[in-house]
Amino acid sequence: MLPYLIIFIISIFATYKAQKCKTKNFLFYLHTCFAIIPLVLLAAFRDESIGTDTANYIYLFEDAIENKGSIINYIFLHPSFEIGFLTYNFLLAQCTESIIIYFIITYVIIIGLTYASALKLRAYISPYIFMFIYVFIFFSETLNGQRQYMAI
Repeated sequence: MLPYLIIFIISIFATYKAQKCKTKNFLFYLHTCFAIIPLVLLAAFRDESIGTDTANYIYLFEDAIENKGSIINYIFLHPSFEIGFLTYNFLLAQCTESIIIYFIITYVIIIGLTYASALKLRAYISPYIFMFIYVFIFFSETLNGQRQYMAI
């Protein structure tokens, strides 16, 4: 629990510092990295037994690696999953066979888009408050609902 709290605090503080930057300069991008990367690494390197769907994602990705030659065959093997998510898995399997890299890319997309939304909505809510709410309420949900978030 403590590593989660420490990383959440780093991310929220980095978001706060990024929002204080007047222009998108080097400091803005540095703070943005500190807001996103720790959360991504926390999610990517967590134990496989954490989360209800993690084993399914690993299975789907490993199956995509085995079926590298045919996306049609891979999709037909998993008719109960979204075609978009299966295509995403298949395309990543063409680039890497590492489950860690798979999770890193996936969570960069999920957390990166969430962070971008926080910055985009700054007229309505402070980005660091947005990220505070996200990490303490929705972060674990995004780990469990990876397929649904990628499908959206």
